[in-house]
Amino acid sequence: MNYDIHGLIKVKSNLDDLPIPSYFQVSEMDDPDVEILKQKLDFEKPRGNRVTRINYYYWLDGSKTRFLHPAGAKIEIENLTGETRVRVNPRFKKLGSDAAFEFLVDRIFLIKLAQKGCAFVHAGAVEWNGSSALVVAPPDFGKTSTVLSLVGSGAKLLGDDHVILTPEGEVMCYPRPQTISPQTLTGGIVKPLGVHKRWLAKLSFLYAVYLRVFGSPAEKRELPSEFVAERGKARFAFALDGFAEEGRLDPISKEKLVENMILPMPFMTGFPDSYADICLYLNGESLWLVLNRMMDTVRQALRGVECFSVRGPSIQSWSEVIRGKMNG
Repeated sequence: MNYDIHGLIKVKSNLDDLPIPSYFQVSEMDDPDVEILKQKLDFEKPRGNRVTRINYYYWLDGSKTRFLHPAGAKIEIENLTGETRVRVNPRFKKLGSDAAFEFLVDRIFLIKLAQKGCAFVHAGAVEWNGSSALVVAPPDFGKTSTVLSLVGSGAKLLGDDHVILTPEGEVMCYPRPQTISPQTLTGGIVKPLGVHKRWLAKLSFLYAVYLRVFGSPAEKRELPSEFVAERGKARFAFALDGFAEEGRLDPISKEKLVENMILPMPFMTGFPDSYADICLYLNGESLWLVLNRMMDTVRQALRGVECFSVRGPSIQSWSEVIRGKMNG
């Protein structure tokens, strides 16, 4: 599978389930920036220079950072800040969680995009009548419901959880599949969860038992490409800020939005137990310097952007407040 992410990152892989939006798939590719391969890996645990974590070993072997789990799962990362090669053995793909692999890919993109002068930020975004609006909130706070409700009202999706920002204020899409939980408002454009799961979520005790036994009932839904905009120019940024008796907008400092878009990033990717973070550290690089560069990029991107906090009596009301402002 080949992916071209806005001409900024080219990815080549022999995996057909890579956690990259299908929106970026291309047929042919030369000189990829990132190569992710599943193949046999022959290295074994070294006797000397290696560190043991709770559940795996890791060490440097020349330009390669290697990880070995006791169950035989292996991963090798080479040249994280250049032409990156990631190799995993079949057992890693079999035993490793999908979330861990997605975290790794996201972290690689974060680093690569920062090198290109862009920022891979934690925010949703839509394009509406020639203007783009960023929607900022902590994880699991209502970004997906707000963004999908806006798309259901006529906006185009740029992303519901991550987008790419340039210093000039351009918002580039990253339309990964949306995680739909029983509480998610889908805007009528993606299929909601089954009725039984939505009713179960209203019964707090039983729902808590269900989560404990079976895990999250959430499912992935991918928005059709006709609802997606490739890019847009940021005009507004809205921070979802909780509930009030009536919908309201209040000015908010741009620095607060910068922090909210960047600071969750390390903790969303398994920090400090991320393979990519360990690879950076062992090679004398600093994740925090990368994040500081991203914060500078976002500050520049927000220079001409109107920034507000949003409150209302319900999650549905947040999209109504935002829509009213964007309609002028």
